[in-house]
Amino acid sequence: MVTNDYVTFANGNMEDEFIRRHHKHDVKEHQCSSSLVKHIKAPVPLVWSLVRRFDQPQKYKPFVSRCIVQGDLRIGSVREVNVKSGLPATTSTERLELLDDEEHIFSMKIVGGDHRLKNYSSIVTVHPEVIDGRPGTLVIESFVVDVPDGNTKDETCYFVEALIKCNLKSLADVSERLAVQDQTEPIDSICIAVGEVITCSGIVPMKYRNDKISIADFGGVGDGKTLNTKAFREAIYRIQHLRRRGGSLLYIPPGVYLTESFNLTSHMTLYLARGAVIKATQDTWNWPLIAPLPSYGRGRERAGGRYMSFIHGDGLRDVIITGENGTIDGQGDVWWDMWRQRTLLFTRPNLVEFVNSSGIIISNVIFRNSPFWNIHPVYSSNVVIRYVTILAPLDSPNTDGIDPDSSSNVCIEDSYISTGDDLVAVKSGWDEYGIAYGRPSSGITIRRITGSSPFAGIAIGSETSGGVKNVLVENINLYNTGVGIHIKTNIGRGGFITNITVTDVHMENVRKGIRIAGDVGDHPDESFNPNALPVVNGITFKSIWGEKVQQPGSIQGLKNSPFTGICLSNINLHGEPGPRSSPWKCSDVSGSSLQVSPWPCSELTSPHQTGSCSGHF
Repeated sequence: MVTNDYVTFANGNMEDEFIRRHHKHDVKEHQCSSSLVKHIKAPVPLVWSLVRRFDQPQKYKPFVSRCIVQGDLRIGSVREVNVKSGLPATTSTERLELLDDEEHIFSMKIVGGDHRLKNYSSIVTVHPEVIDGRPGTLVIESFVVDVPDGNTKDETCYFVEALIKCNLKSLADVSERLAVQDQTEPIDSICIAVGEVITCSGIVPMKYRNDKISIADFGGVGDGKTLNTKAFREAIYRIQHLRRRGGSLLYIPPGVYLTESFNLTSHMTLYLARGAVIKATQDTWNWPLIAPLPSYGRGRERAGGRYMSFIHGDGLRDVIITGENGTIDGQGDVWWDMWRQRTLLFTRPNLVEFVNSSGIIISNVIFRNSPFWNIHPVYSSNVVIRYVTILAPLDSPNTDGIDPDSSSNVCIEDSYISTGDDLVAVKSGWDEYGIAYGRPSSGITIRRITGSSPFAGIAIGSETSGGVKNVLVENINLYNTGVGIHIKTNIGRGGFITNITVTDVHMENVRKGIRIAGDVGDHPDESFNPNALPVVNGITFKSIWGEKVQQPGSIQGLKNSPFTGICLSNINLHGEPGPRSSPWKCSDVSGSSLQVSPWPCSELTSPHQTGSCSGHF
């Protein structure tokens, strides 16, 4: 399979010839392989100067924080790479296989590290081409890798392709920025500036705990069979009641620790070592029930209470869940089957939920197979979720990745999410219950998220009855997704959605690029007020690029509450090659557009005809 910027090639062409000549892999039965292509508006010498730096991959690779080379940068040299994003790894050991400055060929092989990419090798080639009458560069990267146990070839190839696409997009961004500045010599100083990571994570500083205990001290057994509920609850009880100065760290050593749900306490760190797995029991009969959230009035799926989240916190302060990319596994398939068979008695449990809490950090952990939503901070503030990986099958029902709900000052960054529902969804209560509770979500930053979902990449709603305001979404990469960006509400919701900015988004193979809709979502009961109409205004989309987008967008407000101040600029959402292209769909909306392709509907007039978006262009 060959993907080009990223379009699959069906016919012979120059790219195919380069791949045939330079990208030869001996692919075995248990391996997957693919080739990806990127066209960059920068000359070959500049692009190659970045690609060839075996000693400094962080110059353009967004997931690399540090690189140390053993050797003299000749063939056979080895580099130790530290991974900074929420990928299921912290280190990778890589060997230089080929560096040809004449043919512009770079090849490396992974020979170690704490990840599942076994026998991985890649080849990168750089070729001159002309783009818009100027010198450009064609970059081709191919790979081969073993398919891990428990995964399919398609799943493995998709995961690796997503990472490579992020790297190639970053390579293009850095190269094109340098080309515009016409500075090929002082690359080091410019790339350092480019590499400085903008982050909101400083709202909650990471804390060091002097007091450390291990789950093994309380009888924890990581054999995947022993039930460790008593060990977890006793360890956390000890932290809660001894109240060591600065809090305590609960260490989970390598192993698989089966347990029922448990509550965390304030001033603690739950630390998962490399190879540690906290796995939920599938005994649903003994799962504890808790009251419904007041802003929902009932369980989200069933009337009455709801099952407590697997890892739960209520009224807590200063809590950290982190480690060395250990795993929290909800074993959700038993819950998904109950949902499909309509045998649920109450609403399924989330994987991790914090209620009425503040000073929360969740980082460097893998979340798998949540029964319902994965990470749900609700009525909380000062929350940082960074460097996490969230995985669930694409057909797993309602397995949202991260859902900040009636919460403020939430930072979501540098994570990979592939689930069966929205990757990130900002919420604030459900119809009359959310209106009465009246707590908005505000000050939400969603940055550098990569992922795939049959539903939305980034969503707001549909439960927005408490209001949603001041949301920044930027540097997002979405692949094989239903709707790229989805802002959704409904009659009966009331509330408001305002001051939302979405910028620097790349999406590929999505059904709909942008959707803002006033007819999405169900109601908790028949007592909702049909005259409670949401107010949607001040929504900005800019610098959004899409390939293989079936329909660019639809913005459909409500007749008695039109959506206003919808501002679109520098947006290119391209469909499959061919003469037919689906148009935008709009109704009950006003705003402006500038440099949008395909051209949006007439309701979004030019910026010269309305001042509602003048400050955004």
